[in-house]
Amino acid sequence: MPPLLRKLLVPLVIIVGLGCFVVAGYWGADPDEPLVGVPALEQLIPARDAEILQQGVVGVDLQPGWEGRLRINSVFIPPAQLEQDSGLNQLLFRPGPGKVITALDQNRNCAEVTFWQTAEGAENAQPVVKWCFDVT
Repeated sequence: MPPLLRKLLVPLVIIVGLGCFVVAGYWGADPDEPLVGVPALEQLIPARDAEILQQGVVGVDLQPGWEGRLRINSVFIPPAQLEQDSGLNQLLFRPGPGKVITALDQNRNCAEVTFWQTAEGAENAQPVVKWCFDVT
């Protein structure tokens, strides 16, 4: 192989290899990417399209300074039935006896959260975020 061709081929192979890494990064993006741009939400629990058990936890992880309300399959979850951890600012619900939902439905379930900045109050709530997941 002529030296000039070798000098051009090596950088070209390196550039193509780096390009492959960039393309793979875009194709392998996290399915929860839509949360980017929603400043109040850190995490949906479970993630969109995840699989959980009938007694699995459903909820959200909010940024500090935000509050919210949770609905699962159109059922409002009373605040007294949420596992609230003010240190982590999570709204979590685990179905069980004596609760508004004793077990999640088999197959597809959907949840939604309405959230607002604590300082502004619930009357200034942000648009609802909805997500669905499967129950096995």
